[in-house]
Amino acid sequence: MRSPALLSLRASITLCAIFLTSSCSAIISGFTNSIAEDLSAAVLGSLDFGVVEEGLPAYLLLVDALVEGNPNDAALLNTAAMLNGSYASGFVEDESRRQYFATKGKQLALRASCQHKQAFCDFLDAPFVEFRKRINNTSIRDIEYLYILASNWSGWIQAHSADYVAIAELPKAKYLMEHVIKLDATYARGSPFIYMGVFATFLPAALGGEPEVGRENFERAIEISDGENLYAKSMMAEMYARAIFDRDLHDRLVTEVLESDPEAGDLTLQNVVAQKLALQLKESADDFF
Repeated sequence: MRSPALLSLRASITLCAIFLTSSCSAIISGFTNSIAEDLSAAVLGSLDFGVVEEGLPAYLLLVDALVEGNPNDAALLNTAAMLNGSYASGFVEDESRRQYFATKGKQLALRASCQHKQAFCDFLDAPFVEFRKRINNTSIRDIEYLYILASNWSGWIQAHSADYVAIAELPKAKYLMEHVIKLDATYARGSPFIYMGVFATFLPAALGGEPEVGRENFERAIEISDGENLYAKSMMAEMYARAIFDRDLHDRLVTEVLESDPEAGDLTLQNVVAQKLALQLKESADDFF
């Protein structure tokens, strides 16, 4: 039996072909965004890392097709950016492929933000003063686009960490994420603070890293999520506890992550990835310390 959604979509397309009304594109766009949003929710809420790992490439091809047919749809581009960035950071081990999908996610996020607001177009190469001015002239209505861009930008920098040109973009990405927090400190259940923690611990203290600032940000992410954001704990173990060689803190955080229930709504898949990382940290702890 065909689903009501499919029948309704087919009926809408038929009506558009007959009447050629200007509202048809909006109707089809609405269905397209619904599919992409439902897909995104299903991925983020999945407990099965293996199923998502195997199925996500096919999902990405589907989203690519939706974007191809709706190249100016800001919301769809934003969803595509999120999925590609998530795939790059959580599922791809090969360096060249990770760089490819991280770059794709960043480019999609830039297109999405540009379609959402003209001031975001071509601002990547703007002088920092101009860049900051445009970012400051945003509101809570822009936060979803700002966050997806900031997170994909950060992932792209991390995937190209050996490239000094990429590292040079870190201050802009950091400022963008700081602005997200300024607009809503509880957005995405504390995840922006994880990025801020990584920014602070990205370099060793001897080269300008700020481990204690990183610790404060990781702890803030844990606090905002009532301890449900397990990725904050895994990253705190890897980026902070290992940086200061605190074995007790490291092992406590890793144990908490592994013993926690990962199911937490849209944090579920991220928590499953966090547990995968925590297991790797546990298995390598004796060699590291």
